[in-house]
Order: sequence, then C-alpha cells, then structure tokens
Amino acid sequence: MNGAAPILVLVKRFPKLSETFILNEILSLEAAGLDLEVRTLFAPSDEFSHPDAARVRANIGELKPGSIRASFSRAPLATLRALAASVLAAGAGAPALMREAIGLADDANATRAKLIYAHFIDHPATIARIAAILADAPFAISAHAKDIYTTPRRLLAANLKAAAFTTTCSDCNAAHLSAIAPGANVVRHYHGFDPDLFAAETAPRESGAPLILSVGRLRNKKGHDTLIEACAALRQRGVVFRCQIVGYGPEEARLKAMIAVRGLDAEISLLGKLPHAEIVPLMAGASVFALPCRIDEDGDRDGVPNVILEAMASGLPVVATDVSGVPEAVRHEMTGLLVKPDDSAALANAIARIFADPRASAQMGQRGRELVRAQFSRDVAAPPLIADLRAHSKRGPVEVAYIVKGFPRLSESFITNEILILEGNGLPMRIFALKPGERIARNVIANMRTPLDTLPCLTSLSDTKLSKWLLENVSQFSVPLARLILKRPRALLRTAAEAIAMMRRYRGANGAPRKVFIKEFLQAAYIADALIAAGGARHLHGHFCHGATTVTSFVSRITGIPFSFTAHAKDIYQAELNPGDLLTRKLDAARFVVTCTDANCRHLVHQFGALAAHRVRTIYHGLDISRFHPRPTPANDGAVRVLSVGRHVEKKGFATLIRACDLLRRQGLAITCEIVGEAGEETASLEGLIATLGLGDLVRLTPPEPQTALAETYARATIFALPCVILDNGDRDGIPNVLAEAMATGLPIVTTPVSGIPEIVEDGINGIFVPPNDEAALAEAIKRVAADSELRARLGESARRTIIEKFDSSKTTMELQKLFAAAPERVAAE
Repeated sequence: MNGAAPILVLVKRFPKLSETFILNEILSLEAAGLDLEVRTLFAPSDEFSHPDAARVRANIGELKPGSIRASFSRAPLATLRALAASVLAAGAGAPALMREAIGLADDANATRAKLIYAHFIDHPATIARIAAILADAPFAISAHAKDIYTTPRRLLAANLKAAAFTTTCSDCNAAHLSAIAPGANVVRHYHGFDPDLFAAETAPRESGAPLILSVGRLRNKKGHDTLIEACAALRQRGVVFRCQIVGYGPEEARLKAMIAVRGLDAEISLLGKLPHAEIVPLMAGASVFALPCRIDEDGDRDGVPNVILEAMASGLPVVATDVSGVPEAVRHEMTGLLVKPDDSAALANAIARIFADPRASAQMGQRGRELVRAQFSRDVAAPPLIADLRAHSKRGPVEVAYIVKGFPRLSESFITNEILILEGNGLPMRIFALKPGERIARNVIANMRTPLDTLPCLTSLSDTKLSKWLLENVSQFSVPLARLILKRPRALLRTAAEAIAMMRRYRGANGAPRKVFIKEFLQAAYIADALIAAGGARHLHGHFCHGATTVTSFVSRITGIPFSFTAHAKDIYQAELNPGDLLTRKLDAARFVVTCTDANCRHLVHQFGALAAHRVRTIYHGLDISRFHPRPTPANDGAVRVLSVGRHVEKKGFATLIRACDLLRRQGLAITCEIVGEAGEETASLEGLIATLGLGDLVRLTPPEPQTALAETYARATIFALPCVILDNGDRDGIPNVLAEAMATGLPIVTTPVSGIPEIVEDGINGIFVPPNDEAALAEAIKRVAADSELRARLGESARRTIIEKFDSSKTTMELQKLFAAAPERVAAE
C-alpha cells in the first residue's frame, strides 16, 4: 500500500469460491494502481480458497459496528439524516443497520477513503448509502444477480438514486435497474478474468465417452435437475456419455435422489466443491459445458455466470438457456446453443448435436474463446470500471466544469467528442448533466476519465403548480441549500431573488410566471454545492444558450466562478427559449461565447451588435476522423442506397426525402432509403406518408445507432441525403454532425444550402445543393449522382478532404481550450 486508501470496498464475504468475479476485480484494480481497503460483513466460510486470493494486497477486515451515541456527539445533523434513512430502509432493523453504517463511516474516515464501493445492491449497498451520509463521501454499487431481483424495488430505487454510479455485469441487468430508477447513473461493466488460465490447448479432449461438464452451486436457479433429465433422455436414445457436476448447495440431496431413481449413477457424478485448480483440467478434458439456468419464483437468477466464461475460454462449446445475461456470452449457433429453461428434451437435442458434429463444435469453441478475449478478458473489461472508480474518487478542484442538459446523447456526439479531446489534452474537468443521458450512447464514454454527475431526477413542472412541484422535489436539494446558506448566504439569497424576479420578468405567452427559473436555481445550487465541496473550478461552461446556460449563470453568481457557453442552433433562433433581453444578459455576463457556424455568429452580431462582436467566436464542431474512414466500394448490384440520419423532426426535411423516393420509384430507379434516427414529433407523420405512398418495402425508419455501428451504416450507402429546412419559428440546424460524418466516410452528399451547411458543403465540389422543400429537385439530384460513378467518387474524395482540413476535432477543440486558458480565474460572488 502507498498511503491512505482512496477506495473502501464492502463485500459480504471475501474471498468466496462462488464469487471469483470479486476476487478478479480486486486484483485488476490493484494491478492498475488503485489502493483498496476491504471490509466484510461475515468471515469466510469456504474450507479452501482460490489460489489467487493470496495475491490481494489490500487490508481485509471484518466490519465492526459503530456507536450511535458517539456518532451523534460528533455530527448530530448527519446522524439524524442517516437515522431517518435507516428507518425508511429497515424499519425495526434500523438500529442494527445504523451501527453497521457508522462502523463503515468510521473506517472511511480512518483510512481517508474518497469513495465507498459496495458489492451487491441489497444490504451492503444500503449500509454504504447511509455510511456515505455520515462520512460525507460518495459511494458506488456493483449489482450482480439475486441481489437485483429479490430486493424490494423501493430499496433498489433509493440505493440507485443516491449512488454516484451503479455498475452491473450484464446489459439485461442494466436495463432492469434503469427502469426502476430512470435518473440513476447505471453502467454495464462485464466481469473480467484471465482467459489464459483456461488455455484451450492445455490438454487434448479425452477419448472414449464424451464428457458433459457443469459447474455451479447446487441451487434451483442453476437448472441441474433439467440437465439430469436431459442425460436420462440421451441414455434412452443410446448416446454414450459421461456427466460431471461440480458444486455444492441445498439441492445436493434432491439431485442425488434423481440420479439414483433414473439409474444414472454410472453416467453422472456429483463431484462436490473443488478447488479452482482442479476445475481447469476438467474443462480442458470436457466435450461440452452445460448450464441450463432458470429464473426462480422469487426472481433470483444469474447474470452472466463466470463459469460459462471460463468454459468458453477453455474452447468448450456451451449449451445454456436464453435467460438473463446468458445470451450476451452464449451466442446461439455461434459460440454455443441456447434452449428454453426447463426443457430437458431441447437440452438433450442440443448436447446430442454437439456430440454429433465435432467440427462445428470446435468452431463454436474457438469463436467462444475469441469472444471472451474480446469482451470479457480482464484487460478489456477492467479499464472502464477503473476509470469510473478513479473519476468518482477524485473530487478535487478542476479547471473546467461542463454543464449540459443530458449526457451522453447520440444526437449531441459533438459534445462528447469535445469533452474526450479536452480530457485527452490533459484538461481536468467535471461534467454536470441536468438529465440522464441515453443508454445507447454510453459505450462511447466507457473509457472517459472525467467525472460525470447526473443531477436528481425531477417531476414535470409544465402542468403542475409551483407549490406542488416544490413539495415533490425540493427535498432532493435540501442538503445543498443548507450547506450553501452556511457557506455562501448572500450569494445564494441574491441568486434566489434573481430567479424569482426572472420568473415574473419573463412571463410566458399567457402571462403566467415562468416557473422553470426556480427549477434551474435549485439545479444551480446543487452544482454550486458540489463544486465548493470539491474545492471549486477555474471556469464554467454551458452547452446550449437556454436552460443549461441559465443554470450555468446561476452557478457563477453563487460561486464567483466565471462562465462561458456554446450556442448551437434552435437555442439561438427560437426567441421563446430566451425571452426578452435574457440572451443579452447572458452575453454580457459571459467571459466568451462560442458558436458552431459563421452563420450563427453573423446572426448574433446582427441582433446584439458590438456586445456579440466582442464576445462571440466561431469554432466548428470537430469530428473524430479516426472513427469514420473511406468506405469500401459498395456491391455493384444496381441498387441505389440512400441514407439519411437524424431525429424525426420537421427541420430535417425527411418528408421531402420520402416524396423524392416516390418520384424516383415511379421513374423506375432501383432505390432503397434508410432514415436512421430517434423518434420525434414527426415519426407518426413520416410513417403515415410511407404507408400512403406504398413505400414500405423501399423506405425504412430505423432506430438510432452508436457511432461505431453508424460508421458501418455509412459504408453500405450509395448517397447521403439531408434536405434540411428553416421552420417558420426560426428553428434550424447549424452544421449537422451527421453531414460531417458522412463526408468523412467519402459519401457523396445531397443537401440544402440553409443555415451553416454552405460552410461545409460547396455545390458541385463536395456535394450537391437543392432548394429546400423541393422533392422534384431532390429526386433529380439523387438520380444524377446515382448514375455517374465518377461524380460520386469525385464528390466523396473532396468531401473527406474538407473534413480533414477544416473539421478535424483535434484541431477545432484546441481553439476552445485556448479560450479556457485565457479566461480570467475568478469574479466576485454576488
């Protein structure tokens, strides 16, 4: 150890043979240089342990309950809050829970831990949540399987919402937890292990009767009774085999009785609990690994069983059931075979298939080993978790605090790219998201080191009286407000008064006060408190010049930290988003303002004169050009594949594109069109238009895709079309990021010369312009480009060159970093 441990880990028992994933994780964290202290609720119960347990460097000790009286004498307010949380969580069991939490908080303070990390979301996470109140430290959760599905939803939601983040071991689990607490920061990190310990070539498969191997605790959810029934069916068919089941547990007596009743003693052996070193050669000598898991009546189930991954690493084909997270590892017909739970006949058929086709079985085993190395090896699975733990255990001063509406979002990948490049340039940052981001976009930030704080989830304010809304939501901000009253009383009260004045000054269209400013004040108080507690920041930066920048300006008022913001498109042109002189006030208060097109800059200078001319700078949203490469030549099958990407909103012009496709079909052009994007207010209208025109077999609306998948979608296309328009209310795009992505892949572009698009597309040079809302011109342009392969190649080559020269994010983001560096360090708090 090298001094104070920044992470205090709480587990039920450690080490434990059936929880080698925790051991593997701790070894990975220590190998990455993290200092750990481990506390257990119970002493180890296994008669022997995993050999790697001796490699753990952390100090391991059993948690000792603390004194409620002593805690109250040290910190009466925190103790009262913790006691209230304990009563809500445990009822009559609150005193025992409270003493455990005090003991953990005492350990956190004694070791100066900066993060408490609890394995299992039931009792350990509840202890950690209450200890975090007492220690004034963040906590995180690792949720697994039974703990997720057998814990009351109320307790799950409380733990999830309070945690800095919750990691779980499967996408299935992550989706379930996110549905319980939509605002919670839930991430999926697979359990990593060392696949080289299970080298497929360590021993040849034994000759003679093929071996079916199963490993796992003898519990109902493992489905070993189904495996025994399948073995009976195999023997009845005359299939020769042996079956060995490794494990121990409450089902042992019942399983022995089943084996005896069916006369399978010669074929099936229950080997009991074995050391890990003895399981490795069993896997090396087996022909198939079988684990027919099921979901118990109480909801208990597996995640992605570690033994399945170990079998795959051994090169074994796996036969399992399609429950919980199992299909994330066992890909049907690829790395193994999946059957329905409790279907012994199907299980017998699948095992017989493995025996009957050694070549196909070996291929499944090889693909399984490759999949494990690519997704579940320690080297791949550990870094994202390590990054999250590091990020949330580092709550010190930062250079720049970003405030965004939601993060991450696929439609705002330009913000993600910007943050990742600034991080890569060594800029210490912290991100505050007013709302949770999109699950589909999380993979992009899997290795991001910058801490991400998602603010508490709030109920809708639109159709609710302010008094009722405050009763429902203000409790989530009571602690930050109380701390700010003590630390920044004048600044907080003046900012609150300003929010109330703005509510009245900028009334809505019906004359009613704009309640949203009160919500934004509370969000600002939450952020200000977090920054002050961590030592502050040098600068604040908001994205989008309406809500997020209002919050940013309030944070600046409370803390005295200067701010800037980036203005994009809709937020600039729709006056109701910044009513009256609100945008003027923001421009005047900001140290600088960035916008993403010269068109936006000219508009702001025209509207605000010298103030904007002095403050506003154009910095293009860059693109990570390493993610988007020139595409291979598409298949020459005569089909024209038109691609468009964007949210289903009117300003994208998708209705014009659909009508253009109808014209092209009538002209006999073999065309397909795919519109990739998030559903929006135009989705129903677009679906209706496709149906009315009878284009269901030619035009598809497909869901949004992460950038990695989108790059492949661009590669399959012939032409990229985006016929944007400016709406009557002024809403428009700036320079659509998807346009830059398509150009980076070398796709020929057909689009409209609106807003900032002429700054990236030159008509006839790297794309083709058509007038907005003109389906005939759009159809003619698509037809022209489709018919001329030389034109497509020339436009595509020029398009990629444009991106490399003008829109490489490694260059554009550096301009923003220079502005951050030049900004003054502090203004006076009000």
